[in-house]
Amino acid sequence: MSPQLIDKYLVMGCAFGEKTISVRVGHISSVSTGYRGFFYGDSGGLPGFSGGGVFCSRNGFLMGIVRGSDYDGNDTKQYGNVLEMISAPRDKFSFSATLN
Repeated sequence: MSPQLIDKYLVMGCAFGEKTISVRVGHISSVSTGYRGFFYGDSGGLPGFSGGGVFCSRNGFLMGIVRGSDYDGNDTKQYGNVLEMISAPRDKFSFSATLN
């Protein structure tokens, strides 16, 4: 599923290295027209979300993964309330999650 503006999504990760899953909800705020397939959402991210799945809240389809930032050994880079994600290649695989 290709991300579209205003689509609602769920993102999951292990925030701050915790052993339990954290979930954040957001809306797609921008979609890149470049070849890399980046898109951005308003949920913000937390350290430990990098590589986590981004799922469409309507149908549970995998939309992409959370893009990590470089770690320089000091503080985790924060982009305010913006989360950068990479689109999942729809022609390579298909995956969905059941949302209750």
